[in-house]
Amino acid sequence: MKKFPILKIPDVVFREVISMMTPNEIVKLSMSDFKIELLLRNRKYKLRAIHLQLGNITSRIDMNTTNDCPVVMFQKIDNNKRKPITQLVQLRDRFQKEIDEDLCLTYVSLDEMFSIYSNLNQLFSSREINWILRFDELKLEEFLEYVDRILTTEFYRFKVVGGSMSNDLLRGLMEKVPEKATIVIESDIPSDYSHAKALKFRSFKYREARWLKIEDLFCIRKSYIVKLDITNFDSSDVNRFLNYWSDCDKDMMKEIIITLKEGAQINQQEILKNLIVISDNDGDFQFFM
Repeated sequence: MKKFPILKIPDVVFREVISMMTPNEIVKLSMSDFKIELLLRNRKYKLRAIHLQLGNITSRIDMNTTNDCPVVMFQKIDNNKRKPITQLVQLRDRFQKEIDEDLCLTYVSLDEMFSIYSNLNQLFSSREINWILRFDELKLEEFLEYVDRILTTEFYRFKVVGGSMSNDLLRGLMEKVPEKATIVIESDIPSDYSHAKALKFRSFKYREARWLKIEDLFCIRKSYIVKLDITNFDSSDVNRFLNYWSDCDKDMMKEIIITLKEGAQINQQEILKNLIVISDNDGDFQFFM
């Protein structure tokens, strides 16, 4: 079968064809020819977000247009004797298969991943660049190296997944990640952990949040979304926080999601005590004032 001469079609037709492609189709097209990659860089296909996950087992790149998130996954192999990646066309010999629109490629090194990130940044215009580090798959020195490299880039969200982080490691991380970023820690955190900057990020999520006291939340200012998954809070604690929030004349946050401690029942009467509440007719939605 003859190859389609895409480089010879009129520019207007080329733009129309590209506009109907998914992110992964654009990546695959870029992998076919460097001249095409250069043309596509001039088009700057718009993405909602690019998610880059780094680990020794599950490295991957996800690309959002809306709620859909096609994936480029890198699977580790023993043979790493390959030329450094400077163009997406070099990923052609890394391609293994495509599963449900997800591209599977052989594993790439840290330098190669950042080279791919640089190429994708030229190929796509994205509102969010989100980095995900698999702490449970990385050696400590690898993790620290990845953090230092990520901090040289512009990003929206910094996320750590798995494993148990020490106080010293968390302290160093808090001091390095800029407050304008969203930080997500889905690793275990020591019960005696504390850091002045932990609640000062644009948005933050802590899967393990039993190190927090309800009074700690009173100092939150100008955050967007706060999410605390595993806590020691009960309904009376949430009521104390809501009363403080409703009386506070400072901008604390736009949204907060708190999971009560294990075994605690949601006591709606206790949670809303001393608050003026507006309900809809069915009582499905309630707003405190």
